[in-house]
This record gives sequence, C-alpha cells and structure tokens, in this order.
Amino acid sequence: ILRGQSRLRLFLDNGVCDLSCSVLLGVVPVIRLLKLLRRFQNFQLLLRAFRLAFEAMPVLLFIWGILGLASAGALYIFEPRDNVPTLPIAIWLAVVSMTTLGYGDFYPNSTMG
Repeated sequence: ILRGQSRLRLFLDNGVCDLSCSVLLGVVPVIRLLKLLRRFQNFQLLLRAFRLAFEAMPVLLFIWGILGLASAGALYIFEPRDNVPTLPIAIWLAVVSMTTLGYGDFYPNSTMG
C-alpha cells in the first residue's frame, strides 16, 4: 500500500492532478481497452469494412469536387448578378447546398436556380 501511495504522490500536487496524472488516469485505460478489442473477430471485421470504404474515399471526394464546381458554374451562369455576384460566392452556395447546411445567406432566386 505504501508503494502505491508514493506513486500517487508523484502525480498529485496538493490535491490537483497534473498532466502526467491526467494521461495516466485518462489515456492509459482507453489504450488498454483498445488492445483488448483486437481479440474480437467482429471488431476485426468492422475494421476491414472501414479499410475497404476508406479506399474509395479519394474517388468520392474527387467526384464531389467536380460536381460542386459544375454546379457552382451553373449557378454563376444562370443566376442574376445581383444575387450571385462572383464565382467564389457561387462556389460557397454550391458547397453549402451540397452539404445540406443551408445557412441562408445566399440562395437562388431565378426559376432555373
């Protein structure tokens, strides 16, 4: 018991836990649980599924970017200049619309938009 109390005194300074104590008490148990997860087959299957899905991510992001630029160009062409005055605003409107955020600062006014 005395050995454990002396170790605890290293990390406690007048009853306040410092950074090394926070790491020891917060991160180490999480790492130990993650080490335990590698023994479960279902978790391994889930990791393989994430790896396969992550391989397709660059293609999806490229297609998303091309569609965003194409829709921004269409918005810039078809919207009146008083609504979408510059191409960066059209790109902002396209990105906000594609991510379904819809801030409402810019929105299409024409029948084509």
